[in-house]
Amino acid sequence: MQSIYEEEILELIASAWDGMTKDQRVHWEAIKIAPEKWVQKQSLPIEYLKEPIGIDRDEFDDEDMEGGAFDDGDGGFDEYSTDASDSEFEEDLDQEVDDGFWVVAVIGSKVLWYNHVEQGFNVSPFSTCGCIDKYESRKDDFDIAFKKVMPV
Repeated sequence: MQSIYEEEILELIASAWDGMTKDQRVHWEAIKIAPEKWVQKQSLPIEYLKEPIGIDRDEFDDEDMEGGAFDDGDGGFDEYSTDASDSEFEEDLDQEVDDGFWVVAVIGSKVLWYNHVEQGFNVSPFSTCGCIDKYESRKDDFDIAFKKVMPV
């Protein structure tokens, strides 16, 4: 999943500007905001561990912990290490983390936003600033989504 940059969002909106009527331009000027990243309500931030968690051998009084071996339930003993490989954590950090969706307009209790997963614009409700309440998977061009928020 490739994220999209703010400049690309602004280009998509600018390309629709020429096709807008005078009333649409006035309405757009009233509802637009500088593109900002919002999260969807269902998603929780992913936290990455910066340091591996070690096992304090003094904390355990279990026979299986003595001598650096433990029983993993299969009847055999395996060695354990308190030193986790840093490469495990670096791999996770190298992966692109979805840091939200670009919101470009606020209209009452709705937002107009770009869904980079589906590559299209959507209109969704929100109850808390910075948080989109309902994920939409529409692939609308900007002008189509914008017409959905135009007064009738």
